[in-house]
Amino acid sequence: MTSSPHTSSTGADFGDGTQNSKLSGGTVTQTAAYGVNVGEADDYHQSSTALVTLNDTVAQNRITMRAARSWSMP
Repeated sequence: MTSSPHTSSTGADFGDGTQNSKLSGGTVTQTAAYGVNVGEADDYHQSSTALVTLNDTVAQNRITMRAARSWSMP
């Protein structure tokens, strides 16, 4: 990832089942809520290990969260 400007709520999202993934050396700017989201709140309830988010790495990224302007449509 090199740059992710003007994203909606999250710059990068490692959701259910994301395993052994890496986000490194990127820039996330002007997000509405989260720079990077890893996993889901229900991971500990998953009955299948294939649905659990694990062994992911987020390192050496620049994240600036400026929610000063809304990028949504009027």
